[in-house]
Amino acid sequence: MGKKTRKKSDLLTTLAVFTVSIFIICIVIFGVTYILNSIKIEKRTQQQSEQDIKKNNNVILYRVNDNKSINQYGYIITSNDSSSILLQGITLSDSQEQVEAVLFENLSKLYNVLKNNDMTNKVNRIDITHIENIVIYMDSENKIIQIGNFKDLSTKFIFAKKIIEQEKGKKGTIYINDTNRGYFREDI
Repeated sequence: MGKKTRKKSDLLTTLAVFTVSIFIICIVIFGVTYILNSIKIEKRTQQQSEQDIKKNNNVILYRVNDNKSINQYGYIITSNDSSSILLQGITLSDSQEQVEAVLFENLSKLYNVLKNNDMTNKVNRIDITHIENIVIYMDSENKIIQIGNFKDLSTKFIFAKKIIEQEKGKKGTIYINDTNRGYFREDI
């Protein structure tokens, strides 16, 4: 009889250890899952907060029409800021929240080049109707700058700035489609 009791006892001990082990593994899995979900929720909340901050940012780069503007993150916001640069040749739908990423990247580069050359206050409007023939209007200087496309903007504006200084007081168009040269044609 002692042998049978001992075998049942070994079997019960093994079952008890197995059951406790499964229980502990379940608790660990539940705990890890809970922690990971908490981290995901926190990240999602943080991303949502960052997106809200970007959407509600009032630093305006371009004005699209009388009540829509593009902020520094590419979001379309309602604004009556008439002092910002008017952007022509862009069509926005009523439900559109953000400008297309590639276009905004190029527009942002253009704005930064204008800012670095102290020209943001002189530029009234930019026409991007034809993306390969971008036209910049500077009413205060009586100049129109045709820069071609968005390539090599820094180099193009080095030429533009020199030509603006050389042709001060003259009304005309600056052509800088090529980064190797730029020229001025005076209006007659």
